[in-house]
Amino acid sequence: MKDERIALLAREIESRYRGTRIELRPTSDEEDPAIRAFLWILDVPVEKLCEVEDFAIDRALDLYGDDPLPFHVTAASPETTAKYFPAPTGPERSQPRRRSARASCLVPWAPRARSRGPTPRRRRRGR
Repeated sequence: MKDERIALLAREIESRYRGTRIELRPTSDEEDPAIRAFLWILDVPVEKLCEVEDFAIDRALDLYGDDPLPFHVTAASPETTAKYFPAPTGPERSQPRRRSARASCLVPWAPRARSRGPTPRRRRRGR
């Protein structure tokens, strides 16, 4: 499943509040099964936490209209971000990511193709 509205929201938040980054993580909400993710706004200055959350929620409601939001929204300070969302380091951080056809999925709960190794060869009939 692709939801361009989440990507648009993330771009708007990151462009309006420079230095922030967005992390979208799957979740299961027993009270509301429509909510399938948690949208974290990371590295938000402490004095702007409420402002950023309010902007994100208001903008998400504008984008989704009458549709229910499929995610929770919360902002995290740099201290919280450092504690619970460490930035990737090492070779995976320094090399650009390779994109596959499936990498364009914007939401983590989208079905992913599973590799099962090489495809076995079929025997011809009569042998």
